[in-house]
Amino acid sequence: MTDTRRWSARSRLLAGASILRPYNILSYTVDVRRNGILIEVLLREPLHYEWFLTDGEWINLTFDGGRLDPNKMHSMKPHAEVLEVVAHQFPNSAQLSFRMSSPVEKYRVTTDPYSPKRVLVMITSSTN
Repeated sequence: MTDTRRWSARSRLLAGASILRPYNILSYTVDVRRNGILIEVLLREPLHYEWFLTDGEWINLTFDGGRLDPNKMHSMKPHAEVLEVVAHQFPNSAQLSFRMSSPVEKYRVTTDPYSPKRVLVMITSSTN
């Protein structure tokens, strides 16, 4: 593969280089509460998203137009209730997947009504 980028000393520009847009999926937190688990995904801007549960107790969130840093997401240390977090960057979307340590029987995914830059995954404990 040939690199077609060229530096122009006169204009001080790198020709042929793409301009990277900033990440709009910033981070996530996991909080274990008395009645269950709260996963919060923090966004730079409100994004349309879809969610689904897959075998192996994976909760998957796909963000249309999402941009994330997979290395940052993988380096974050979630609570022990989350066994693994996998982040994927696709050309037009991004996905965060959380593998839970116990069966997910009842959960709800919603946007925080007071802050549309926060996506909340609420997993209700089976004992409540």
